[in-house]
Amino acid sequence: MVSIAQYVARAGILFIPTSFRYYEVAAEGCYSMSYLIQYFNSMILNGTLSRCKAIEDYMLAITQGIAHVEVLAEKFSYVLGGEKGQALCVLFIELAKTLCR
Repeated sequence: MVSIAQYVARAGILFIPTSFRYYEVAAEGCYSMSYLIQYFNSMILNGTLSRCKAIEDYMLAITQGIAHVEVLAEKFSYVLGGEKGQALCVLFIELAKTLCR
């Protein structure tokens, strides 16, 4: 069932017209959603969440989750705020990853 959801998320890119103004953001959103589905599914199947005992384990999982959506956040912030917005987003993403590490 999860693999079907992952394929649907990736196939969603095919239905986005390339003339759409925010095509790159929408396409990256589909990729990010697909990767997050795969990441959380592997965490559940591998039992990673049940083995998390210390706060460090949870922070590592959060850091890996951030890594799957950071490109989407950068593209979205560029659309909203231009280069300054993108630079600010990169700063916050890297700050969050640093604090989690």
